[in-house]
Amino acid sequence: MFEMDVRIPQVTVDYNHNLRITHLFGFLMEMGNLHSDEVGMPSSKLTEMGYTWMLYQLKYKINRLPKARELVTFKTWVSKWDRLKSYRETNVYDEEGNLVIASTTVWLVVDIEKNRAIRVPEEISKPYTIEGNSNFDSLENFDKKLLDVPGEEIKIYKSDIDYNHHVNSGVYLRWIVDSVEISDEKLKEIEIYYGSQVFYGSKIESRMIKSEDKYYHQIVCDEKPAVYAMTKWES
Repeated sequence: MFEMDVRIPQVTVDYNHNLRITHLFGFLMEMGNLHSDEVGMPSSKLTEMGYTWMLYQLKYKINRLPKARELVTFKTWVSKWDRLKSYRETNVYDEEGNLVIASTTVWLVVDIEKNRAIRVPEEISKPYTIEGNSNFDSLENFDKKLLDVPGEEIKIYKSDIDYNHHVNSGVYLRWIVDSVEISDEKLKEIEIYYGSQVFYGSKIESRMIKSEDKYYHQIVCDEKPAVYAMTKWES
């Protein structure tokens, strides 16, 4: 398990002085990177071996978002490996030890040359200790059919592209959250399934439907769903 205290920078909060969801994503990703560094499996070593990590699915449950200058503690651990996937849990606690955010991310190991997911090599999984429990009993099984509703066109900017030359995983999160109109409601849950990569110059749009207390989202690329998501909001 890797643990780190962080004081939330002022520049990472929104108009309500809450940590922005995109910066939360960045902090959670960085904790995984630091944990990997600590066990001797940094991303640079993975690249030298001809592999890279690819985010496959994520789920966040948000009791509340940290405020500007608040001191919080991040704790992250690997909870499970299966044939193709690694499951990482990352929690955020306030100074009193209260759980404010729970997250699970699911990762694939990708062969860079072949550009496809492979069975996780033992040399990659061995440095990590399996510890702790999973935050969630299950993850959403998304309906893969194209949502038959009007979409809102999205422009891809060069700054949206990451070092793998496709749209960064955190950018989809921003698109999804921004598709829900601003109100007094607060984001309580978000789950994303990354189906296929989207590249600079692609024609994309955001589609969304509401079902009871949840919103279901799709990022559609060339008339085919590329990313699926669910958000839940509460007042």
